[in-house]
Amino acid sequence: MKSVRPKFVITAMAILSLACLASPMAAAMTGGSIFGMVYFSPCDQGVPSGAIVSLVNGSNKAEFIPGYNVTPDKSGYFQFTNIPNGFYRVYARAPYYSEGYSAGINVTSNDTYTAGVVLMAMPYYANITPSTQHVPYGGKADITVQVSDYWGRPVDAGWRILLRSTIGIMDPDSALTDKDGKVYSKIGWVDSMTPAEITVFAVAMNGSSYALLENVVTPTPDASPTITPEASPTISPTATPIATATAIPGASVTPKPTPGFGLMIAIAAICVALAIRYIRH
Repeated sequence: MKSVRPKFVITAMAILSLACLASPMAAAMTGGSIFGMVYFSPCDQGVPSGAIVSLVNGSNKAEFIPGYNVTPDKSGYFQFTNIPNGFYRVYARAPYYSEGYSAGINVTSNDTYTAGVVLMAMPYYANITPSTQHVPYGGKADITVQVSDYWGRPVDAGWRILLRSTIGIMDPDSALTDKDGKVYSKIGWVDSMTPAEITVFAVAMNGSSYALLENVVTPTPDASPTITPEASPTISPTATPIATATAIPGASVTPKPTPGFGLMIAIAAICVALAIRYIRH
């Protein structure tokens, strides 16, 4: 009578190989996923080059999660996979846009979540227009400032703009852009015969301020000071914004196969084939 031990040994080897093969496959399925989109406002420019999306600690947004950096596709979509259980936020940035965060997400294994991040084009240019070109000594002039982004489009409403002058008093010296990207002020009580400049600043989302490229208002030093607007600045894509960091796109996250994965498949297949052949004989 034939011994069944060889059959048992080969069958056991096949089962063991399949079990080892199933183990890394199960491990690869653990962790959650986040799928979402970055919205750029205004939306007529499309997704800018250099946009990057990262995963950060949901409680401490300054803590980036290593290995989770992707570039959104041409429509702004992104995805993170195999995320360990935890509390996270999605962070996005792009050149000439404000940075943005998603709402907090509690990630658990084998679940998929959605997230959205909105990035607003930052103020870049300030076009200053006075109500009159001749301001008498002790007089006033209304000032309108058109605030535009890097591409020359009016910025969204709600940006804090600061106005400073070396002559007279700006009233108000701080205002929010309206729906047309404009702010309004006055230069009051011109009391100097020296040239002066009005400087315009924008306040970023993190609270820091930076100077905009602008027109310069210069009173002529004579008996009747005048405000002479300079020509509008030329919008050049080679200009470098002040206090605006250029994002470096990160590599897309792609799950890596487990070392030896192909070898284990081959061993399992050979063992199963030997077991079937041996049983038939």
